[in-house]
Amino acid sequence: MRSRPNAQIGDGEVIVDQLFPGAWDLTADFADGRRARLRFDFATFDQQLALEMRVGDAAIVDGQLLAGGKPLGSTATKRWFVWAEPETYAAADGGHALDGEGRPVGDLTDGCATADAEGKFTIGRLPAGIAIRLLVVAREAIGAATFVLAPGERRSVAIDVTPAVTVAWRMGEALPEGRITLEAACGSDPLARFEQVPVAEVGSVLASTSWPAGSMRRRATWTAGSGFPPAVRTIEGSTTLVAGRETVLELVGWEE
Repeated sequence: MRSRPNAQIGDGEVIVDQLFPGAWDLTADFADGRRARLRFDFATFDQQLALEMRVGDAAIVDGQLLAGGKPLGSTATKRWFVWAEPETYAAADGGHALDGEGRPVGDLTDGCATADAEGKFTIGRLPAGIAIRLLVVAREAIGAATFVLAPGERRSVAIDVTPAVTVAWRMGEALPEGRITLEAACGSDPLARFEQVPVAEVGSVLASTSWPAGSMRRRATWTAGSGFPPAVRTIEGSTTLVAGRETVLELVGWEE
């Protein structure tokens, strides 16, 4: 396990002190590729918590790339790369590509896989309990799938590659100082965070991303920059993205 300076690690026990009030992640990494994560909140400086972290087997995803319902495979001149984007932004949470024998692929980094000639790929060493987005990006095409895995789960995921749509998130009304977290997902997939930015002036574009055509769910969350607990406001909704047409999401109508 990796530790911060004020963490004490014993036999199956971790003690961490000197934490400020707020949201925290406790992460444990093991030599066999397993990874466990526990999220918790501190309300006051003198609060003490006793928590239990359950360590399960790493999960695996078997993927299939599709275009119009047909397999989309790599060729001698075109390789399809699949990127795993965990909502934690931690590279290790993106797992590692596995070959046909279940062994880690040596020439790829964590969080990356390539599809074979039949459009298939496998990513292992994935953690449970967090949203992970698989993203396929080409020059004018994109595919995405988001999921949350159970410990030891092996899941089959199909990713339909469609024309890319540009989506801009724009400030539609003024907000006090703070930060805005942006989340999105295709269809009924679970929402996953992809950007966190400071509050900007009305009319400013907070983020501009490519997204697959079709149904898109989204949520924006504002968290105040001062006060504890900080004030929070959200906007949620869904949009149908049309290929070849840029979409601008005006962030208005924040709800507490």
